Amino acid sequence: MEESPVRVEGLSVQRISSSWRVVQILLYVATLVGGAAVFLSLSTTTRDFNRECILYAEPLLEVSQLEENGSSLITVLLESKWGTFSVCNYCTYVSVASAIYAFIWSWFYLLCSNNKKKTRSMLAHPSSIVIPSLVFSVIFCLLMVLASYLLTKGFYVFCRNLKQATGVDECKTLQTYRWEGIEDGSSFYSLMFMAQVCGWLTAALWLIAAIVLFVRCGTATDFPYKTVAPPTGEGEPLAEGSSKAGASPSPPPGCQSPSDEEKESAPLVWPVTTKKRMLLL
Repeated sequence: MEESPVRVEGLSVQRISSSWRVVQILLYVATLVGGAAVFLSLSTTTRDFNRECILYAEPLLEVSQLEENGSSLITVLLESKWGTFSVCNYCTYVSVASAIYAFIWSWFYLLCSNNKKKTRSMLAHPSSIVIPSLVFSVIFCLLMVLASYLLTKGFYVFCRNLKQATGVDECKTLQTYRWEGIEDGSSFYSLMFMAQVCGWLTAALWLIAAIVLFVRCGTATDFPYKTVAPPTGEGEPLAEGSSKAGASPSPPPGCQSPSDEEKESAPLVWPVTTKKRMLLL
């Protein structure tokens, strides 16, 4: 008995899945940019401060006036107490890992295809990576939230100590001063502000990506359903009183089955084997 054909109602499902896939790729690309911005901003600031971690730092400063142009000079003393490298390293490594994994998942979704004919040269259906990417999105969302909190809180403590040591009202104005004892102090506030904003945005993008993936799993947009076609070729329902599957078919028109009386009156014909025929002869 031949199997009934299977018809997949997948045209609209494929369009919906492709739209979700585009949204997912855009989210991961934005996450990649945000993670790279955090890494570049934090690493540049660390380099400008002689490879020292400024998060939660308590610098010792001397402020003096220059007679040439009347500008202020800030000298960073060697006795300054800098932040622990574990905090800065955590923020740096998490931002780098976030950018790397965002690139990997965006590449995976870019290679995925809803067409089964392309599975040889491309990855499998997006449904095979939705759940793993959901797990990674939740994990990196939590990691980036912690990294952003350390960046925000650590830089706030650093700026508070700078304002107490110099007597200025805003930490941003210290960028206009001349610095000694470090490589460059003309852009530390702008860089760290960018790192904080990009850090929180990256955490928010991971959260949005996780929500989108959760909705995809809940609505089953990546899991197309199948419907079985009717057993007859034209799809017409069976008439009442017709024979069911497995019953003997009705005779064709013009050929009638013998009645019971004809069956009883008909002579019995026994099969004779070749050996018996030879004996009869």
